[in-house]
Amino acid sequence: MKKRTGETIKDLMLGDTSKPVRQQTSKTIIQHTVKATYYIKEPSLIKELKLLSVEKERDLSGLVTEAIRDLIKKYRQ
Repeated sequence: MKKRTGETIKDLMLGDTSKPVRQQTSKTIIQHTVKATYYIKEPSLIKELKLLSVEKERDLSGLVTEAIRDLIKKYRQ
C-alpha cells in the first residue's frame, strides 16, 4: 500500500478516494475520483476485506473497484 502525500493510515484503511490519483507517463494524467458510499452488512466480510488489503498492499477502494468490475463482467456475459 503506497502512501500518497497528505494521506493518513486511516485514509488507507478506510479507502478514502476523495483525493485525485496521479499517474506518471510522458505527461501527467490526473484521474478524478467519485466518492461512493456502500454498506457491507456482514462484519466478517469487512474484516476479511481489510486483512486482504494489508496482505496485498492495496487500498480498500482498489479492491472494491476490482470486485465491482468482476461482478459486472460476470453478469454481462
